[in-house]
Amino acid sequence: SLIPGCKSYDNFTTYFNTYYNAKRLIGEAEDEFEFTDRQRRLTPRVLTPIDSGVQFGGKPSSNELAPFMKDYIIDKARLQPVQIKLDSILIKGSKIIKRHPQSNYIEGSLYLMAKSYFYKNDWMNAQIKCSELVDLFPLGDLSPDALLLMAQSYIIERKYTLGKQALSRCVDLAWYKERYDILSQAFK
Repeated sequence: SLIPGCKSYDNFTTYFNTYYNAKRLIGEAEDEFEFTDRQRRLTPRVLTPIDSGVQFGGKPSSNELAPFMKDYIIDKARLQPVQIKLDSILIKGSKIIKRHPQSNYIEGSLYLMAKSYFYKNDWMNAQIKCSELVDLFPLGDLSPDALLLMAQSYIIERKYTLGKQALSRCVDLAWYKERYDILSQAFK
């Protein structure tokens, strides 16, 4: 009967010493991104298909990123105020994974780390953390989120085949878990 008590204590200390602060920091960073985005958005955003220039005599560019995907990329000016917070999330997540590998917060820590890498435009590390999350928790609560984030990073890197595969897996899992918020983002 000592083992369940140890697990509860480990989860308690993990949550209050690191995971809670990491979640708070990612929330603050996302609030900062939203605030700077509202400040910069003077004209309404217009979405156009990527090949719309071809209809008007333009040449299709295979190197061009879809306009709606550019919104997911955080530029250096928006990243600079939250750089320390994102680095702190990565440190806290690493501590949880190393020191508390049996806690209930591994899945959440991996996702927060993946989001931090994504916001820092470190696509490869974001993909690795998302892949770790999906491998360890194939039917986890955050697996659809991780697959969507992975698909977005692949598409930003113009790895369209891998992006489509991750997006297809994301849609399948989101349907299974009834995560309609993820489905709406995936279909977008």
